[in-house]
Amino acid sequence: MDRNSREQSDIQSRKARRRTTRPPLAIALLILTCLATHARAQSIQWNWDGVAPKHWSIATNWNPIDVPDALNETATIGGDVPRVVELNISPTIQHLLITNPEATLDLWGSRTLTTTEWNGVTNYGTILGDASSFLVGVFINHGTYISPGAINSISGPITNEAASPEGILIHGPSSLELYGPFVTNNGTIHINDNAYVGLSPTHLHLKAPTLFDGTGEIIMGRNSRLSADPGVILTQGPDHTIRGAGNLNATLINDGVVRADDPAFWLTLDTNPKTNNGQLIADAGCRMDIVGTFEILQDADAEILSDGGLVNLRSMSTITPMTITGGSLRTQN
Repeated sequence: MDRNSREQSDIQSRKARRRTTRPPLAIALLILTCLATHARAQSIQWNWDGVAPKHWSIATNWNPIDVPDALNETATIGGDVPRVVELNISPTIQHLLITNPEATLDLWGSRTLTTTEWNGVTNYGTILGDASSFLVGVFINHGTYISPGAINSISGPITNEAASPEGILIHGPSSLELYGPFVTNNGTIHINDNAYVGLSPTHLHLKAPTLFDGTGEIIMGRNSRLSADPGVILTQGPDHTIRGAGNLNATLINDGVVRADDPAFWLTLDTNPKTNNGQLIADAGCRMDIVGTFEILQDADAEILSDGGLVNLRSMSTITPMTITGGSLRTQN
């Protein structure tokens, strides 16, 4: 091969190597754009460092000095000594992590904390609701959420891993409103845990269809009410339990256990239709009233059981009966 031919061959080889080792301009620009977008999306972390005053809105309470209140900002309330953080504004942030078991986040009245990340608010401390306060987004509770005496709300999926005396506590005479769509409860949700005996019942109220699953329980104390908006269905999973006293008047699909187990006060199921695919049980010395003009639909393995207690079935009408279709009625002990 002459010199000219060799030079032409070398030029073609170098061009071929450049084509295989250099990305086209459009791909390079796309990569740069993705890297820039990823950099902008990186979370900015703030840590609570405040003592007094305790307001969320004070920049010097945070390290670094600024207020977490943007979509790509996360906040951590850490340490191991008692701290109180007062949410006096309504921020939207990426994530809130309360790692300090001695810390309290006080949601002021009419304030909303909105989180956008999949783990939303993760709590190992205490959160206090207040009148018209809202948690919006995923709520993962390993500590305590207290509804202390007013109507407050949680809108979004809930995972509760904390059992009594922690968990989700609804003090009388307050109302905790849930917007669903599901609550994974492996701990306890306690309605009227402080045994309030005033004129108004203590509510766990569903604003949208909600599935309660997990292995935990809803404990209904005296003068409690588990209710829902018209047309809203409460579904209970197969390993979940609702027990205690008070009034369960939500439309119910029960795949688990509903148990009257308070010998001092009875548990009433009334007002709206019930579908039972699990068990409705009155324990020894306890009473369950099933009252209304609705139909109770049961699958073949479902039962209404008086286990040494009393199950009282009655219609509220002299014209329209209560109807039980399917399943079984059974007594023992």
